[in-house]
Amino acid sequence: MTPTNWTPNTAVLPEIVFRPAGEADTHALYQACYPELNLVDFRQRFERGLKRQAHGRAVHLLAEHSPTSAIIGTAHLLRYTHTAELADVLIVASWRNQGIGTALIMSLTTYALTANWPPLEIGVEADNVGALRLYQRLGFVTDREVRLAQGKTAVILRLPEESGRLEN
Repeated sequence: MTPTNWTPNTAVLPEIVFRPAGEADTHALYQACYPELNLVDFRQRFERGLKRQAHGRAVHLLAEHSPTSAIIGTAHLLRYTHTAELADVLIVASWRNQGIGTALIMSLTTYALTANWPPLEIGVEADNVGALRLYQRLGFVTDREVRLAQGKTAVILRLPEESGRLEN
């Protein structure tokens, strides 16, 4: 099941479109969202993600400013055996606080719920208060904390199975 329209029912600018990533997006996505990474490593990671997407085990969604075709945001939905994960939600700095991250999360969550994917989780570093508040506002609840290799703490939030939908 692949939606033809990924744009969620939220208040997001009309010139922003949402679509799955493809191989042709490699360079633009790298430049817009991941310039601090090594290009070779990024390309390998991106290609692995596209293979997962081709096999129905992931969706890599992009937010694009349609008048300029500029990639302004990205997020992943990954399917595992007993859980699904929203990951790597990233909005270009100049486009933040305009509902684009919310729209990406809502689009991918709606897809996961509609396709009957396993329970949905999202993780965030504990000191990222803005993202933590956003996820909680969307209906995710704290499930557990995890110690990261860098000595930081991550909070793993889960969308309650009985919710069946996101808050707005």
